[in-house]
Amino acid sequence: MPAPEGKLPELTEDEIREQVASERISLLSIDTNIFDRYRHGLALGLLARLSQFAGTEVQIALSDIVVREVRRHMCADAEEAKLKVISAVKRFGMNWGVSPEDGEAAIAPVIGDRTADQVVEGCLDAFQRDTAAIVIDTAPRVRIEDLVERYFEVRVPFENKKDKKHEFPDAMALLALESYAEEQGKRMLVVSADGGWKRFAQDSPHLVCVSNLVTALSFFQTLPLVVCVRLAERLHAGALPELVQEIERALTSFVDGMDVYIEASSAYYYEQDFPEIVILNVRYEGEPLFVLVEQNDDVYVFEITVWADAKVTCEFSFSVTDWVDKDEVSVGSTTAVTETEMLFSLTVTIEGDPDGEFQVTDVEVIQSENYVDFEEVEPDWGEPDN
Repeated sequence: MPAPEGKLPELTEDEIREQVASERISLLSIDTNIFDRYRHGLALGLLARLSQFAGTEVQIALSDIVVREVRRHMCADAEEAKLKVISAVKRFGMNWGVSPEDGEAAIAPVIGDRTADQVVEGCLDAFQRDTAAIVIDTAPRVRIEDLVERYFEVRVPFENKKDKKHEFPDAMALLALESYAEEQGKRMLVVSADGGWKRFAQDSPHLVCVSNLVTALSFFQTLPLVVCVRLAERLHAGALPELVQEIERALTSFVDGMDVYIEASSAYYYEQDFPEIVILNVRYEGEPLFVLVEQNDDVYVFEITVWADAKVTCEFSFSVTDWVDKDEVSVGSTTAVTETEMLFSLTVTIEGDPDGEFQVTDVEVIQSENYVDFEEVEPDWGEPDN
């Protein structure tokens, strides 16, 4: 069935690549949830790879609504991280006999006198400069009448639910991006995991939505995907020992001090120490295993997702409340060990021919699953007396 007038059929990935190749799609935008997914790492990982488009025919266009939301999330993360550092230094001082004054002096040069707002603003300015991204101003591009009509007629991105008023920011961002794309006479590839963005794009002749940043970046690369398939075939055949060694070395280094969310059940109140993680085995699974995200002359950057079997060791200290003095009384501790599987995403940079001789120049872990469940834990009561 042909698409209704003014509405284009949903494009396949091959059709998106064709439109990118013909420069029909040359605008790229990203939703807040994608920045959140990559922990707002603007200077590293996949978000930093957006700098490859600076000075090219690909224009990154961000909604000012998204930029404001990302700024707010980054400020909250920065404040939380600062409090965690201060708390960790205090705990270190208590256990190592370091005075609070010396602890504060040690971290002062790192934290400085900048506020979270100032730090985040600097990061966003650098990101915008490095990527040559433009910020689309919503106010002059969105008519209140359009928003009100969409809201009461429950048209995308609004949904027929109680909290649909919370979708106003998405509606404003999408209408502004659509207006800009129409003005430029181009189609815009928007990256979002939000269902409202996808439905809006399905109704728009100017926007195309994908949910994965890796997929979006791959559309703008010039090499055929067969390169990734051949690289995976060589790895599985055992022909790339240096690459495997560098990936496993990067994982081992990453998990040393990795921030892990510990889950456990106990009849006692407990506190846990920092866990020790040992990588036991790395499994190269998934199809495709490699995705090309950047290429410049003979330098290639791939994204790869792997499963790792790991042993996690953690010290738990238990206590109960003395109902007379209301003090917490220690009832012992235990060292718990569990084996689990963890999912990691990495970027691998090589120089040379992916189908021939090449050198691995960089491996970076960009995402990880960091949840470990120890199930039931209790104090180690020792061996019973005979």
